Amino acid sequence: MTDDEMLSRIETLELRVMDNEAALEELTRTIVKQEQLIREQADSITLLEDQVRSLAEEQGEAPGSEAPPHY
Repeated sequence: MTDDEMLSRIETLELRVMDNEAALEELTRTIVKQEQLIREQADSITLLEDQVRSLAEEQGEAPGSEAPPHY
């Protein structure tokens, strides 16, 4: 293998590494955004569960105490 071929292969590998690093950074940003969204959704679900529980208590019902529709 000549020096020119070796340099060409090294340059090709360096370009691949740069592309992989860019892709990894983009994936990391995407994961961080998704993690934040999941946290926000979990907080919303907790809030909604608390509201449902509160409304059920105001009506004198315990959540989940009603019979299923087929009874």
